[in-house]
Amino acid sequence: MEIAIQLKDILFLVFLVLAVYISYRQGAKAGLEMGIDGTLAMIEDKGFIKVVELSDGEIQIIRNES
Repeated sequence: MEIAIQLKDILFLVFLVLAVYISYRQGAKAGLEMGIDGTLAMIEDKGFIKVVELSDGEIQIIRNES
């Protein structure tokens, strides 16, 4: 029994692995962003911190002293 692997089969596998990797990385980044934003909003709603957006688009987190 002979197994013949053609170039198109190898290219297909390489493409598939790259697509899975890129999809995973994008999903992980988006999930991390959503988690951080949600956590900051929840902590701010509870009154522990105050989130201020600066003029350059950055945010500053200020701890409430209550």
